[in-house]
Amino acid sequence: MAVQVTDQAGATLPTPARRTWFVEEAAEIMGVTGDHVYELLRQKKLRGWRAGKRWLIRHEDLDEYMARAAAGEL
Repeated sequence: MAVQVTDQAGATLPTPARRTWFVEEAAEIMGVTGDHVYELLRQKKLRGWRAGKRWLIRHEDLDEYMARAAAGEL
């Protein structure tokens, strides 16, 4: 089940054509800093994997994390 992604102002963002985000992109979607996303990855609260020197986060994993956060499950 996909969660509708919105920016900090509440505007709906388009469904991505690609299936992964870099940390900086995920941070922008979430409205947090890249450092916060790295911390979530280190704590295994957000799933992702390293591709060389960069982290990748699947769209579905970001949706799942944001749904759990919105439901207060974190």
